[in-house]
Amino acid sequence: MTDTVAELNQVMAEADCLVSEQQVQAAIQSLAEEITGRLKDTNPLLFCVMNGGLILTGHLLPS
Repeated sequence: MTDTVAELNQVMAEADCLVSEQQVQAAIQSLAEEITGRLKDTNPLLFCVMNGGLILTGHLLPS
């Protein structure tokens, strides 16, 4: 397991940030506004595709 932690630390040290947290939050907000505009007069049923969609769905729900 130590090798895995060391590999993860190396990946993090060498990684480049492609978008900032603010850009991600702005994109989520834009998506939420578009969904709300399209579905405002309906009662949609929300499905989340696990595992990748869980965090995004959690951010969209309160919007």
